[in-house]
Amino acid sequence: MTRRFVMTLLGVVTWTMAACGGGDGGGQGTPQDLPDATPGDLQGQDLQQPDTPVQPDTPVQPDTPVQPDTPVQPDTPVQPDTPVQPDTPIQPDIPAGNGTCVDIVGCLNEKQCQNQACVQECLAEGSVEAQNQFAALAQCTVSKCGQFQSQPMQQGYCVYTECKTENQPCTKTGNLGCAAMLQCVQGCGNPPDETCAGNCFSQGTYDAQVAFFDIGACMEKNCPTGDQGCILSKCMQQILACQNS
Repeated sequence: MTRRFVMTLLGVVTWTMAACGGGDGGGQGTPQDLPDATPGDLQGQDLQQPDTPVQPDTPVQPDTPVQPDTPVQPDTPVQPDTPVQPDTPIQPDIPAGNGTCVDIVGCLNEKQCQNQACVQECLAEGSVEAQNQFAALAQCTVSKCGQFQSQPMQQGYCVYTECKTENQPCTKTGNLGCAAMLQCVQGCGNPPDETCAGNCFSQGTYDAQVAFFDIGACMEKNCPTGDQGCILSKCMQQILACQNS
C-alpha cells in the first residue's frame, strides 16, 4: 500500500501541476634706379640702413576650449527580482464537496487514477480548503522530493519529513506505534493483502508511519534485492527505532 500511495501521489502531481600660401607666384618687381651720387654727396651723411621692419607678432591662437567632461551616466537601476507567484489555487470550475484532504487521498488510492478526469473526480469530493491543502502537498512533493521520483520509499520518507506541514492534513493516522503497526501488517498474509496492509498502516501514528518509511527507504537504497542479511546489517538502526516506538 505504501508503495502504491507514493506512486499515486507522483501521478497526481504530474496531472495537477498538470510559472540590451600659395597665391600666384608674382614675379619680383624690377628694382628702381638709384640716383647717381658722388662720394662728396655722401660725406657727412649717415649711411644708415633703414630699420628692419618689425614683424608683427604672430597672433596668439586662442586656447582650444576645454571640452567639459562627458557627464557620468547613472548606473542602470537594478531591477528587483520578479516576485515568486503563490501557488495557483485549485481552479474554481472544479466543484467542491465537504470532504477532507484525507478523503481526497483515499479516493485517489482507491481509484488508482491515470487521467485528469479521475483526479478531478476525487478532488471534487473535498472542500475548497481540502483541495488547496492537497495542491500544497503536491507542490511540496515536487519541489522538495522530486529527485526521488523513481524511489517511492525514499520519496515517501522525504514527503513525511520535508513536507510534514503539508502532509499531515492529508494523512490518515491512528494511535498504533510502529511495531504494533507492523505486527498488524503481518496478519495480512504473505504477501500481505494491500487493502488489509493499508488499513494497518493508517492506524499508525504519524511518527510510526515516518519510522516505517525510514526502514523502507533504507532497504530501497542499500538492499534493493531485499536480502535479509543486508537489511539486518545496513538498516538495523531504523528497525530498532521502529520496535521502540
